[in-house]
Amino acid sequence: MKSWVAQKLTVVHAKPDGLWLKVASEKIERGENFLVLEANSPDLLAQLRDLCHWSCTVHPKRLTRAQIFQLSPFLSPMDFQNLFSHSEDTAAIYFIEQMDLPGATPPRLRPVLVYCPIRGILSQHEDIFEASRTYEEHMQTLPRHHPERSLEIYRWQGKDWYFVANQHRNRS
Repeated sequence: MKSWVAQKLTVVHAKPDGLWLKVASEKIERGENFLVLEANSPDLLAQLRDLCHWSCTVHPKRLTRAQIFQLSPFLSPMDFQNLFSHSEDTAAIYFIEQMDLPGATPPRLRPVLVYCPIRGILSQHEDIFEASRTYEEHMQTLPRHHPERSLEIYRWQGKDWYFVANQHRNRS
């Protein structure tokens, strides 16, 4: 997987027709985090669990109005307005994070990731040195106070991802 920088976080509208599953599946395959907006789909949680390979005891992260507001820099104005207005009714809004997916492990993924908690997997690497180079290249393209500067590096060890570094926090 090559480095990518998405302009906006994707909102997938889960409708009863099930077409949203294709878009969500593509986001998972590309390593992107995304939002799912439930639109009166009674089977949404079961479909989401199947898609993400979660057990029936796993519940996706349902967002509050405050969390939607915090994500506003990463959303298009139209998506933000849509999510914010739906947060007032009974619609559920879920944040699907790559690091929470059971399939986000080697051998499907390489053992070292440059990861953005908002965007998802920016790049995959065989070693920390490669990841550090990608991290530095990415950081050089962004203004100093850009919200995407909160990158992290993770390494797969045994049965889980372990935080290696958040180089942005270590900078002076």
